[in-house]
Amino acid sequence: MKTVLNLFVILLFFGVVPNLYAQDSAQKTFCMSVFENEAPEIQIKEKLLLNAKRAAISELFGEMISSYSEVENFVLTKDSIRSSSSGLVRVKGSPVYHNGKSFGEVCVTIDTYVAEEDRRKFQPQPLANKFCHSDGELTTQELKTFTKEQVIVQALLLYDRNLESAEKELLLTIVHDVKYLESGFIPDSETYCVKFQGVIYPIETLSLVSEEKNRMSVKSSLKQWLSGIWDD
Repeated sequence: MKTVLNLFVILLFFGVVPNLYAQDSAQKTFCMSVFENEAPEIQIKEKLLLNAKRAAISELFGEMISSYSEVENFVLTKDSIRSSSSGLVRVKGSPVYHNGKSFGEVCVTIDTYVAEEDRRKFQPQPLANKFCHSDGELTTQELKTFTKEQVIVQALLLYDRNLESAEKELLLTIVHDVKYLESGFIPDSETYCVKFQGVIYPIETLSLVSEEKNRMSVKSSLKQWLSGIWDD
């Protein structure tokens, strides 16, 4: 079974396997009670649209999320990947807002679709880099370990600068099939170099960036709230 899954990933990498489970479009309607969501109209519209997009994910990306979760042990949860996938859901035309069947119920209906470039976010992409470092305060083993970690971290930051605020330990886990091709000291120096190659899934990096933005937003809101308390 493992051999079959590995073959499936290899074929996907070269674009040989078609989107077996893909659905190109889906119409979704989402409703909610205005009495349970006392918020400005624009916020209600945004919430309706977001939830309608999330409802479409199962049909547009559901099988792909499940398949990759089985092939690769994603560090990020399925819910995290599913949530960030809502940003890949495209809306054809304008959302249609209307009243629901129940009193005080408002709804939105959208025609959603995905493009091939969206699905490629679930396909493995190669990542490679070379990094050299010198630090007289580190032992030889510490220098080797640091350089092997940084060659991966720096490759990810070159791929997406939005990952800068993510913790190093988490960044290291979203690069799969890591292979160190070269490593060693530059002759007659204390500079240690490492060259590596690996694989990333863009959907994982998107999910991680989304989580970091949410975390920073919550942190900023909490800081403002605490500042307001102290000012009072």
